[in-house]
Amino acid sequence: MKMRARLQPFSHLLGTQCLIPHTTWAVKAYPTRLVFTDLSLKRPVEHIIDFVIQGPIEDFTIQLDLEKECVAIFGKSFRTLIKGEKEGIALIFDRAICSEIVLFGKKRKIESKEKVLLPIKSSFYAAEHIERLTLGKHTKLDWQLVERRSELMEILPVWYRLAQLIPTKGKVPAMGITALLEKCHKEKSYARWKQLYDAGFESLMIPRLVDRDFQGLIESDEQGSALAVLAESFSLMRDMFYREKDDAIYLLPNLPREFHAGKLFGIQSDAEIDFEWSKKLLRNVVIRTGEKPWKKQLKLPKGIRRFRVRHSLNERGKMISTNKAIDLEPKRVIYLDRFQK
Repeated sequence: MKMRARLQPFSHLLGTQCLIPHTTWAVKAYPTRLVFTDLSLKRPVEHIIDFVIQGPIEDFTIQLDLEKECVAIFGKSFRTLIKGEKEGIALIFDRAICSEIVLFGKKRKIESKEKVLLPIKSSFYAAEHIERLTLGKHTKLDWQLVERRSELMEILPVWYRLAQLIPTKGKVPAMGITALLEKCHKEKSYARWKQLYDAGFESLMIPRLVDRDFQGLIESDEQGSALAVLAESFSLMRDMFYREKDDAIYLLPNLPREFHAGKLFGIQSDAEIDFEWSKKLLRNVVIRTGEKPWKKQLKLPKGIRRFRVRHSLNERGKMISTNKAIDLEPKRVIYLDRFQK
């Protein structure tokens, strides 16, 4: 199994805002200005950087690169990277757009390949591991077109990955967006998740507590940090595809019918689990054990009675029933396929 999708959503719209991976900060990008905002604060404070340059700027693009876990801002003959690092937020002028910037009110000379550590406080968040989700769509993620198509098969994998890269604090307020989170938890339906996205996000995947589009979907509440929406929605998203309880793991326990194909890689459960499905049917599962033995009961979608087990892709394997637990020694790999009713 291979993950083909590259999660690098981008926008050409001036003033697009996106989160900086591994931080609580967001950046709003214009051709000659960057505006940094800490979204963990109830009343966010803005910091501004200006580029001393005469426009117009051609092919302006802001990209949330979830593969390299950074923000890239680029155009004709320039490229700037914004990274969350242990020392703080770094601005890397891969190809400089100008020779001088105004950094929080003070002018500073810059050169190509130069790295500037911004004088703003930022705690670094490093995820222990990252799960990767795809839902069968592999188009370029031009975010204006993505929002026009409005298909969760494109949006949810970005949402799923981003939620694992952002530190979160506190709980979502009792009012407002919580009502939609609760409906997603109870119903597990495509329509509810679509409502949550429409009400709870703006620009390029910026979470919010206030529906500034006035769609009538939520009772807005500005108390607390909107970043909590990411943390709480992640656990609910995961529950559609994977769940673990006691000595059993559940694959595709609450899959909406619209998500008829996909892959989920990198699940950690005393072992690493990858699996894929198509036409609403489970196709392949790979389990890799670590330093400890692994014994679990597989709970599969309704109707599956048996499947093939192989310890190597070259062997024929054998069919076993779904009511039999899988028992693996440390540092082993097992392949499951041919799921039959």
